Amino acid sequence: MRAIAAFFGPALLLLGQTLAHAELSVPRVEGGLTAVYQREMRDGLGDTGASADLFGYLPTRRGEWMLYVEGATGTSANSIFNRYAEINADAGTALDSQDGSRVQISELNYRWDLVDERHLTLGQIDPSAHLDRSRIANDENAHFLGTSFVNNPTIAFPDYALGVMYRIDRTATTPEITAILSGSDGLADNPGRSYQELVDLTASGKGVFMGLGSRWAIDNTRIGIGGWYRTDDHPVLDDPDTLRHAYGVYALYGWLAGNHGVSLRAGAANADVSPAAYFLGAAYEGQSKIGAFGLGFGKIFKSEHMPGATLGDTLQAETFLRVPIYSTSSHITFAVQYVENSGFNTSDLAIDSHALIAALRLHIWLSK
Repeated sequence: MRAIAAFFGPALLLLGQTLAHAELSVPRVEGGLTAVYQREMRDGLGDTGASADLFGYLPTRRGEWMLYVEGATGTSANSIFNRYAEINADAGTALDSQDGSRVQISELNYRWDLVDERHLTLGQIDPSAHLDRSRIANDENAHFLGTSFVNNPTIAFPDYALGVMYRIDRTATTPEITAILSGSDGLADNPGRSYQELVDLTASGKGVFMGLGSRWAIDNTRIGIGGWYRTDDHPVLDDPDTLRHAYGVYALYGWLAGNHGVSLRAGAANADVSPAAYFLGAAYEGQSKIGAFGLGFGKIFKSEHMPGATLGDTLQAETFLRVPIYSTSSHITFAVQYVENSGFNTSDLAIDSHALIAALRLHIWLSK
């Protein structure tokens, strides 16, 4: 960790000196608002959440600055978003230490364009946005709401974290390669969710997140593989006094042509410390005259090391109809979700082990 902290100081100083002499271009701003209402059909539990996103881009002669400001409404312990944590990947994305609403800087980084389509990004980044990417199952604002259809649940991504990313763009004959090195604890992973904790990379219990991924493009097909490793200690699920590291591998397949798209995901993690040991998921999206139709299925296989008699694998399904409003960038979405054993809980006491949920999402996106 000291090596990473020692790297960032000189690197950012050199970056600042370089930018001081760079030519700035016209900035670009875009952003949107998302509101979601979800209701469990059997017990009538429902809640509404909202979020706002603002992106700013400032090109330079050798790269681009990126600023991402995010806000979200708070959540209560009894909210449907917390009781069924898999149903809304947009809920609670920007919370204070008391789970209340706030506005935060989620990303602030600079992409340095090097030679031969190589890029170096430094600053506060979101590793999940650059690894495990899908064209139809990666955006809770426009595609599926369920977490299993946004990112692979076996990957222990940090939240927005300080880090460095190196990317080699794909060509007609070579794949895209992405390598990420960041702190193990991002903004929301720290107890106080503060920027002071975020920049303290050497605090007790913290480590490094390392991710490496590659994507091949063959006509309408995308194939991706990758792996990740965390150096911070995690207690073994059935032996808390024993500490080990978390790691795993993942794979993606995507096909998109005309009005149809398919996405397949698979992942495996160290079952000693990861409750989600394996994952398999499939998603489809098709375009019609009314709007876009989506259908997804995912199964999270629990670790055999998890103690407890009332535990089982989690099954998630979701279907939606997305109808544009005036333009394709703003829309209203009607969705139905099914969750079996949310959080691996089969007891049917605190939550329904078989939950059917209706969802309504309004999303408005503007760009300049």
